[in-house]
Amino acid sequence: MENYQILHLFAQIFLFLATFTLGMVGYVLLSSHVGKKVRTGSNQPLRFS
Repeated sequence: MENYQILHLFAQIFLFLATFTLGMVGYVLLSSHVGKKVRTGSNQPLRFS
């Protein structure tokens, strides 16, 4: 059962990395989209300067 445990560990790491990457990409896309929307509004967009 050693192989199964190693495969399970790899699967968990892969799932975590995939979720993390998707989360980062989604956050960047969402923040840029919201930034464009907010810029036309009254609120100031969050900027890293």
